[in-house]
Amino acid sequence: MKKAIFLFLILFPLYLSLAQVVMGTVVNDAGLKISNVNIYIDGTRTGTVSKEDGSFTLPLAAKNSGNIVFRKEEYESFTKPVSEVAGKTLKVVLLKSNDIEEVTIVPYTEEAYRNYISYFLDKFIGQDREHVRIKNQRTLKFSYDKKNKTLKVKAPKTLLIENKNLGYEIEYNLVNFSADFDSKIVNCSGTSLFKEVKKQS
Repeated sequence: MKKAIFLFLILFPLYLSLAQVVMGTVVNDAGLKISNVNIYIDGTRTGTVSKEDGSFTLPLAAKNSGNIVFRKEEYESFTKPVSEVAGKTLKVVLLKSNDIEEVTIVPYTEEAYRNYISYFLDKFIGQDREHVRIKNQRTLKFSYDKKNKTLKVKAPKTLLIENKNLGYEIEYNLVNFSADFDSKIVNCSGTSLFKEVKKQS
């Protein structure tokens, strides 16, 4: 019996080290707690949301790789390497997004959306457009600079992407999408959370 207890005491700390968590509280710049903040490991299915009191607990895999993302509409997203926060208790401060529409020389227009939505989907989704769709693609905003032949796309809201082949819905936070038609260079960056779609019985 003593050997069994001793073995448990040895294995228990080992289990804790393998099954780490990151926990803490999310607040705004005034120190007020923020609920329903999406907290996830970029590019994985690991995620949670903050509670009414702003608190959260997120289990981590044994391999502390990737980035943890804190995201909520109307707030600036916050990203940090998992290796820097694993096993720690955090106080995360999210700042309000600038409510004033950014000043641009080339405006975001409906005409640009109509002209370049197909091009964007080809570059963003690729060849599998038949099985992948952006459920809220009308929230995208397009700006085309005729002089410099450059396209910019922004997403004020999180993109909800359905992939019928994989059986996942992806919540994608588009950070940047730009295309230079002269050089044919396309830049795209963002963060994603995968959610398994429940099959209808």
